[in-house]
Amino acid sequence: MELLEALSALRTRIADPSPDDVTDRELTLFLLPALETLAGSLGYVIVNAETAFSLEAGTYRYDLPDDCDRLLWVEWSGNRLTPSSMSKWVRDGRNWRTAAAAVPTEYAVEARTLVLFPPPSAATVGQSQFLPVSYIAFAAGSAPGEGLADADWWVAIYKAAIDWWGQHPGTDQVGLARSQAMLAGNKERYQEAFLLAVQRGERPIESRVQRFRVGPRRKGYSR
Repeated sequence: MELLEALSALRTRIADPSPDDVTDRELTLFLLPALETLAGSLGYVIVNAETAFSLEAGTYRYDLPDDCDRLLWVEWSGNRLTPSSMSKWVRDGRNWRTAAAAVPTEYAVEARTLVLFPPPSAATVGQSQFLPVSYIAFAAGSAPGEGLADADWWVAIYKAAIDWWGQHPGTDQVGLARSQAMLAGNKERYQEAFLLAVQRGERPIESRVQRFRVGPRRKGYSR
C-alpha cells in the first residue's frame, strides 16, 4: 500500500466525504502522524532527509534510497508535492515521459523509483537543487523487501480515523451519534489490527522506541 491508497482507505473510515469537502491534503494531517507513531511502535525508523535526491533538469525518475520502505512526503522549496500514481496519470491522459519540464507538483512510486510530474526544469534546479523527503526505513533485521505490510497500514488508518472523529464530533444529535459510532468502531478495529501487527513483527512491546536520523544524498538519472 502506498500513501495515495491509504488516504483513500482513510476516507472510507470517516464516512466517505467528498474530496471537495475534505481534501487529501487535509487527510494527510491525520494520516502522517499516525504512520510515524506506528513506525516507531513497530521498530521502524523515520528518516527525514534534506538531500535525499539531487535534481537534474529534465530527469523525472530517481532511485529511492536503499533503506526506504514507504515514502511519507516529498517537497520542493518548502512545498509538499501531491502523492499520485502512474495509473492515475494514465487515466487522466497525462504522459510523465513527455511532459514539459517545470516545477514538480506531483510524485508517484514505481517499484524502487520516485517519479516526478512534471520533471524539473533548469530554472527549478537552479532555485533549489535538492528534494527533501520523509520516509519509513526498513526495520533492523528485516529481510530484503520485507517492510511495512498492507495490514500494518490499516493500524495507522484506524488511528488517523480515531483522531479525525475526535476533532469532528458532529454539530447536532444525529451527527454526534454517527461520530460516536464511527469512533467506537475505529477504536475496536485499531486495537485488533495493532495486536496483529505486533505479532507479525514479533517485536517486544517494551523495546519499541521511535528514532530519527538524516538519510544519505541520492542522485537521479536521466530518461
